[in-house]
Formats: sequence, structure tokens, C-alpha cells
Amino acid sequence: MKFNVFGRHFTVTAGAAMTAGLAVLGVLAAPASALAPAASPATASEQLLGSSNAVKVVGVKAAAQGLRLVFEHRNQDGSVTSRWTANNGTGFTYAGTPGVTVDLRNGNTAHGGYGAMTVTFPKTDKKAGSGADLISAYRAAGRSTYTDALNAGISKAAANAQLGKYRTVKGVVPYDISGSFYQSGCIQPSGPRDVIGVWGCFTRRLIQTNGSDWYVGDDLVATENPGLLQPNTLYILMWYGSGNTVVNWTAAPGSTGCHDATLSGSLGVGSIGLGYSETNKVCSGSTSVIHDSAHWGLDWIDNSAYWVTPPQEQIEEIGVVHSPPSASIGNSALELAWGPGARDSGSCRTPSC
Repeated sequence: MKFNVFGRHFTVTAGAAMTAGLAVLGVLAAPASALAPAASPATASEQLLGSSNAVKVVGVKAAAQGLRLVFEHRNQDGSVTSRWTANNGTGFTYAGTPGVTVDLRNGNTAHGGYGAMTVTFPKTDKKAGSGADLISAYRAAGRSTYTDALNAGISKAAANAQLGKYRTVKGVVPYDISGSFYQSGCIQPSGPRDVIGVWGCFTRRLIQTNGSDWYVGDDLVATENPGLLQPNTLYILMWYGSGNTVVNWTAAPGSTGCHDATLSGSLGVGSIGLGYSETNKVCSGSTSVIHDSAHWGLDWIDNSAYWVTPPQEQIEEIGVVHSPPSASIGNSALELAWGPGARDSGSCRTPSC
């Protein structure tokens, strides 16, 4: 099966997303029934901060005093919206596949404070036929990353501009002719002082299966609006369990100043392919790809201090991952990190970084 994603253009507007962020770092771990990715273990100081029907939250207690569930709702498409807040007003909203765990962290470095969140999705059983069942259920429910974004509190303007390709029409994503999407989610932190408009989304599609030998395509998107006079780093990473291999990925744009950068080409291994074309606005910084067998993603380093808020900055990365019969493609962990000190936060935790 081959799938194509063509003709995308993102119009990025400052302040498009609701004011968001988190003074704590969050890494979402898998539910108790699923193992966390080997590459990103929880630290010994982390503990359970809260639990609901759909989300389990762990982290350093001092970073999220009084964290509590404010709102949780099962949406008509089977996804969940879960909103949490702490005594100091920081928190997050997650929308997407239920059964995740959130691990919160924060820190300070020579460049300033940072925050991060990682969402680990529930384990996927790769038995014969399970992929088709997941695709069928996702599509029949009318799910999409676009809807996840709106449910997470991301503004409609931002969702239209940056996730419009996922918008469903009568329950079908128009360009997804193969019907291969089967998992997605968005995370939006709230309350940071150094940045606004921070959010990240994840979409997974099944490209090809041969029994329990799977190839999946992951699309990661993140945005932020840097604060005044505060150069920032933005990361969005996907962590995988042992045995999975990232076999292809888009190139990363880099720039100085603000301009539209267009990427296009084809990703694939043999007959397994994914065509893409995208135009993103990139501003005064550089991006780089982080990849190895354990994880893969993109980081943005913004080297300029702005007197006025610049256009919203977006990073996006698309990749193909091989998950052989011996590996689990489930319980993958989406990590989002931001803030002036994120460049030193150690979001990349493997020697090959």
C-alpha cells in the first residue's frame, strides 16, 4: 500500500493558539499495563500525581503541587479530553486516544527555565488483522488529529492553518485515500511565562503489515510563540521501545530571519512509500533531526531575542518506522519540550544524540 500527502500549505499567525504552556515538564508514560519505552525511563524521584479514567499523571511532586483533574469527557469519536491544573495555575489539556500516562518535569539552566511533556500511548497488539481493525475503528468514528486539536483547546485558526490536512468531511479525511490512520493525540500545556501558543500533536498511520511485521508513518507537529527577548528551543520527539527502527524521515529546514520553507519528496523503503510536500514558516534559528533506533524527532533552536512577538513558529517531521514481530510499536512516547532552557534540558537521552 502506498500513501500520498500532497499540496499542504501552512499559514502561520502569531497568537493563533490559545495562551498555553507549562512551568513543569511532562513526560507521558504508558498506563500500568504497558511498559514505558526503554529509552526514556522515569526517574526515581517521580511519583504518581493523579489518575483518572483516561489519563495517569506522574512526575516530581514539587513541580505540580495540588495537581487535580478539572474536566474529563469522552468525545463522540471515542477520543478523550482531559484537563488538569495545579495550585499555581499551570497544567495541561490532553485530547486523543485514551489510556495514556503523563509524566511532568521542569528545570532551570543557564539559558533559563524549560518545560516538557511526553505522552505515552497504550500498547498495541500486533496480532494478525489487528491493524485493519484499528484503522476501521478510527475511520468509522470520524476521528482526526484536527478534531483532537480542537478538543485540546487549540484555536480553530491554528488547527485550520497547521492541521487542516486532517480535517474530516463526513467522517473521512479527504486525502487519506488508503484509510490508514489509526492513532492520534494533541497536548497543550497552560500557564508558562516565557512562551505562548505551545502545543504538539501526533498522528500515526499504518503503511504496511505482514502479520506482526509492521511499517508505520508518524507525523509530529509542534508550535510556540517565543516570548519577548527570550530565545527559545522547541522539541518534539517520538520515543520507541526496543527493536523498532526509524528507516526514513523528512529533511529539517533551517534559516535565519523569517521565510517560507518548502519541503517535498518521498519517504519509503522499497514499495513502502509516503509522498509529502509542505510549506512552513521558519524564523531566525535552525532545526535539526534527532534519530536513532530508540527515538526520532526534531528540535528548533531560536537564536534571536525579539522586541516584538514574531510569527508563530512551527516544526513538523514525518517519518517511517519499522516494527518487526519481536518489537512493540505501541506505548510510543511523544515528548514536547520548550522554553529558553530547553536546549539544555536533556530531552535527547541517548548517546547517539
